[in-house]
Amino acid sequence: MKKIVILLALTLGVSLYSIAQFKGGFKGGFNSSDLIVTSALDSLNNAEFKAKAGYNAGCFVNVLFLDNLGMQVDILFSNKGYNKKFEGTTDKINLNYLSWPVMFFYKPVEKLDIEIGPEFGLLMTSNDMLKSFDMGIDIGVRYYISDLLDVGLRYNMGLPFGFKSQKDYLGNIPGNYANSTLQITVGFAIFKEKQSEPDK
Repeated sequence: MKKIVILLALTLGVSLYSIAQFKGGFKGGFNSSDLIVTSALDSLNNAEFKAKAGYNAGCFVNVLFLDNLGMQVDILFSNKGYNKKFEGTTDKINLNYLSWPVMFFYKPVEKLDIEIGPEFGLLMTSNDMLKSFDMGIDIGVRYYISDLLDVGLRYNMGLPFGFKSQKDYLGNIPGNYANSTLQITVGFAIFKEKQSEPDK
């Protein structure tokens, strides 16, 4: 995990060196999350998983390289999870992640960004079934109400991971899970800087 954080910091640092402009601020919003489970049999195969409401909050740095190409890095506390229905009982499972989405975006028009990129997550909630590290692919759009205020819609599809203990939960049958999250966010920039043109 330390290597990932260092890599993200270096990526952002190199980007900031040659940017045209950048801004940063705070963001937060709503999560609708679910757990996609693939298994052949055992108790998990008889359970029903449904989406659960949650939230996200954190900060961002937005870098514009060219007129229509850029990158945004977020650091988010993200409340994900799922509702598990089994034998007539429904349990709400909260999974709290510290997430680092690294999104590359294209601006087809001035007020709209189309973005895609990886998301890395560290599970902060103790869970005997799921692994502490998560990774997925995000895709989304962001609309700028003004230079400082934006609204975004983003979908995160987690990559498949094996369960922490397949012997305990799935016998000898391989099984995988993946997080699936839809996010609606509002971002507010608290600073905006533009690189000055070099003297000729």
